[in-house]
Amino acid sequence: MQALNVPVTNMTALKKSPAKVIKEAAAAKNGVYIFNRDHPAAVLMTAHDYEKLIAKLDELEDELLDLQVEQTAAKRIDHQHKAYSEEEVFGKDGLADVKIEDDDGWE
Repeated sequence: MQALNVPVTNMTALKKSPAKVIKEAAAAKNGVYIFNRDHPAAVLMTAHDYEKLIAKLDELEDELLDLQVEQTAAKRIDHQHKAYSEEEVFGKDGLADVKIEDDDGWE
């Protein structure tokens, strides 16, 4: 595991003084790693820092979606798909022999 420059504590310390760990998280502005038997079990952070994290995540997801839409649009423009007329698709008679019933269940 990569060493991170963040405060760490264990479950025992968290149980003894949760307020102290919350103060550490507030001072660090990025949370405190909580270890259980030498393995990371959780990260404790203030509600404010969590809300900032979620807001940033939402912002980045929106930016990613915008980029994906732009890339898809650029690919479609580059391909310049041909548009076909109704006659090219259905033939000269088109859909003339199709009967449309008012009570066919679609409305």
